[in-house]
Amino acid sequence: MVLVLLLVARWRIGSVAAGRVASSVEAVPHRRVALVLGAGLEGDGSPGPMLRDRLDGAVALYRAGVVDHLLLSGDNGRTDHDEPTAMRRRVIAAGVPPLDVTLDFAGFDTADSCERARRVFGVTDAVVVTQRFHLDRAVYLCRLAGIDAVGFTPPVSPDATGGLGALAAREWLAGAKAMVEAEVLHTEPTFGGPFEGLSGSVVPANGP
Repeated sequence: MVLVLLLVARWRIGSVAAGRVASSVEAVPHRRVALVLGAGLEGDGSPGPMLRDRLDGAVALYRAGVVDHLLLSGDNGRTDHDEPTAMRRRVIAAGVPPLDVTLDFAGFDTADSCERARRVFGVTDAVVVTQRFHLDRAVYLCRLAGIDAVGFTPPVSPDATGGLGALAAREWLAGAKAMVEAEVLHTEPTFGGPFEGLSGSVVPANGP
């Protein structure tokens, strides 16, 4: 029974994402927003290797005119763990104007990030930026949330290769969980929140 669920989820997620993922900036169709999903921080609070790759990929999309705005969605559930602000610092240091950057401080997982992008920030079309092992599920969840989503997987830097095999294997379980929660249980995001729109972030909630 478990194997059947895993296989069905793999097929379902893959079919929704089929033809909607790219690994080169030139192959990505224009969307208004790049949705960048959190991926962990270093001990000093700066983005970890996978998150750096995602952010640099989003900056490349922005510079190429493929997207007009960055929505940085991550975990800020503890006072000592603030992904969105760390993400903001990196993209602004790379030259993205603050008014073209919006932060989602309640992107606790992929489903929350996608649902909140649609409900709280009014995103209707997006390029989801994440690693390839995660991309189909991210596109699937965003499309189920009502977003015309495509996916972009940025180049993998040498220091971001560790653990990718284990993460890809774990994705089978994550996919089954995502399908059950999205299409059977209709799980709500941890925090819904009022509508905010893509207002940009000249001074984010937790400092510059």
